[in-house]
Amino acid sequence: PLSWDDIEQTLTDQYSIEQQRAHLIAKLSAGNLRRALKLLEDALEEKRTRVVDILRNVLKGDLDRLMMVEELVKRDDKKVIQEYLELMLLWFRDVMIIAEGGDRAMLVNLDQVETLERFQQSFEKINYHEIVERIEQALERIRRHVYVNLIMINLFYFLKNQLRRKHG
Repeated sequence: PLSWDDIEQTLTDQYSIEQQRAHLIAKLSAGNLRRALKLLEDALEEKRTRVVDILRNVLKGDLDRLMMVEELVKRDDKKVIQEYLELMLLWFRDVMIIAEGGDRAMLVNLDQVETLERFQQSFEKINYHEIVERIEQALERIRRHVYVNLIMINLFYFLKNQLRRKHG
């Protein structure tokens, strides 16, 4: 795999991609230039916004979550759902970096720092490692062709229980 810096440099120099977007795509590419070029074609910003909307909806009632899963599975194929989960992983990774006072240069969603900070400050202590592990398990189960609806319902129920809003 290529380094993030090499991919970012290639995107900015050879494809005239704006620095911030090149940075995001480089980190999402997992060191694969071909994947980075495909991400240029994808509606990446729309998917990132959708992930934040999904996280907001996870906090709603049980019926709302079930309806969201039904709509998600009906609207998007497994590949797109996997992309959402990968973006969700990066979201929680970034929130964890902020919560632990890590180097902000390591953030993938650098353009969403304020939203990440508000998210982190809105909840009681979050077990980020367990959340990341559960999302990775969901991704693996989707790859093994387990029933997507069930995977997403279980994951969203788990997230709802993990994300407890601060009072006051």
